[in-house]
Amino acid sequence: MRVLEVKGLRAGYGQMEIVSNVTFDVGDREVVAVVGPNGSGKSTLLKAVFGLCRVFSGAVLFKGEDVTRLPPHKRSRLGMAYLPQTGNVFESLTVRENLMLAAHDLDEEEVRKRLEGVLSLFPELGGLMRRKVRTLSGGERQIVALSMSLLRNPSLVMLDEPTAALAPRLVKQALKRVVELRDEAGVSIVLVEQNALSALEVSDKALLMVSGTVKFWGGARELLEDRELAKTYLGL
Repeated sequence: MRVLEVKGLRAGYGQMEIVSNVTFDVGDREVVAVVGPNGSGKSTLLKAVFGLCRVFSGAVLFKGEDVTRLPPHKRSRLGMAYLPQTGNVFESLTVRENLMLAAHDLDEEEVRKRLEGVLSLFPELGGLMRRKVRTLSGGERQIVALSMSLLRNPSLVMLDEPTAALAPRLVKQALKRVVELRDEAGVSIVLVEQNALSALEVSDKALLMVSGTVKFWGGARELLEDRELAKTYLGL
């Protein structure tokens, strides 16, 4: 089953087109890495899929439903989650308060069940509940942000540069958690990542973007093995 289908998407800001004719899809429990040089439109693509920038033409389908013109909050209710690189947590609040905000419209029993599921994925969260988010490390903040999204019980999670705030030695560890998220929570994932090699190693498919257009779409392993593309555009 295709959880997400993006067809001929052209998107950007104001009159400026950043993403041009992008087509790809995400299957059930698949990880799709979106890689490419800086300024290639990767983050704009995620924003367009979630309804946060202007779509000039093309379509976004979620579980077969056309959501191209739906506002972000309605896409979220359908089961789409988007984690931007920054501004994805409330720094002045505690971890518990952040989680409760994410679950504000759920009944008490449902919150308990979902919180148990999140803690089984991220057991370290239990010891952080009373901490103000501003006191956490970059990696811990990402876990809080991801946990907030998971409380909404999404089918699709889109991550924009989740390793950007992490020390190099923690990057592979963080991306392993992405695989665990797919395998244990059963979600599909779109992963925008500058650490191309590490991202491709944990992904099923790869979308290589250059100057807003698609240079490669296919198996992640195929891209890794294409020496010309990997060297020219990813520095591998």
